[in-house]
Amino acid sequence: MCNAWNHHHGCRCGFGGEGHLGRPSGPSEISTPAGRQRIYTDSHVDPNARCPVCRACVFFYQSPSGGRVYFDALGQPWPKHPCTDNSNLERDDNTILETLYQQLKAFNLPTEMAPYSDGKQVPVSSPTLPAWVPALVKVSAGPFLMGSNEKPQHTLTLPDFWIGKTPMTNAQFRPFVEDDGYHNQQYWTLAGWKWCQKERIVTPRHWDDKQWNGNDYPLVGVSWFEAVAYCRWLTAQTGHEFCLPSEAEWEKAARGPDGRIWPWGNTWEAGRCNSKEAGIGKTTPVSQYPNGASPYGVLDMAGNVWEWVATKSDKGYPYQVEDEWMKAYLEADSNRVLRGGSWHDNQKVVRGAYRGNYYVRYRYHDFGLRVASRSPLPGR
Repeated sequence: MCNAWNHHHGCRCGFGGEGHLGRPSGPSEISTPAGRQRIYTDSHVDPNARCPVCRACVFFYQSPSGGRVYFDALGQPWPKHPCTDNSNLERDDNTILETLYQQLKAFNLPTEMAPYSDGKQVPVSSPTLPAWVPALVKVSAGPFLMGSNEKPQHTLTLPDFWIGKTPMTNAQFRPFVEDDGYHNQQYWTLAGWKWCQKERIVTPRHWDDKQWNGNDYPLVGVSWFEAVAYCRWLTAQTGHEFCLPSEAEWEKAARGPDGRIWPWGNTWEAGRCNSKEAGIGKTTPVSQYPNGASPYGVLDMAGNVWEWVATKSDKGYPYQVEDEWMKAYLEADSNRVLRGGSWHDNQKVVRGAYRGNYYVRYRYHDFGLRVASRSPLPGR
């Protein structure tokens, strides 16, 4: 995002347009050490990296090793940015990146060695992951059994993906609230932003209620719109693409490849999850039931809170795999699926195969979310 000076005097990052906030939308091509790269600039703005002179936003190229090389919005390596020392213009690329490294050190970003041209290595910055970034668990590629009473039961094959180890906690969601999560249209679908503005939504529904807002308790009172906006915001903050899981991804993470009924197995056992049978009558800390983990080590996949997924509620079985995080799919203002059941649902509802679907604007005290990703988090 451009700073306040840019908002009042005209953004200098190279992209204009009505409603522009300093971060361009959609895919763009920029020049990088690896040639012309097609990047999604929505997801490649480093909030810590700005031109030290004009404070314009800076983009990065993510190397295969997980490092970053920074560029301004015109595709120039940072030391070649018009506001910086022009003496860099005649230097070879490795020297430019070494100069870049020295500039990045001013931001106190950790560094690593990443491959570059002619077999040489130069230091580039490595993503810094704050403690509030959700931990992810890998779910390996392969087939799994989807459905149970939800017919027809069928085998579905998915590629590798990563899913949040726990539901989103209040502590993890707090930076979104305190930053510009509810005030930046870039993170929201069109229908979601219109709803957010009309209803003057600035926090989750039960955000200030002590019964629900403990740091290590699952977030509640969020709509599907807010869940999508959070994932997009988190992507912008980290440079790593996060999303909501698809219904199929969620179910595989909960049931394992063998299609067990509950995350721990096919026999109901008291004390393994926060469901109606537990008699607690509210949410519990996300780490309270380690013995209820799924085969992949994912927690709270049965009970505690319902979790929004990306999938539309009218999607039928057999399940057809598609990209449910593409913009056109997300922009559809239609009911979406929730999974997992909650603290006031019985053992039948907290089964791994059970499908719930609700209006995307509902914000009940047992509606939460869990993030996912198609790649591992660097540095974890």
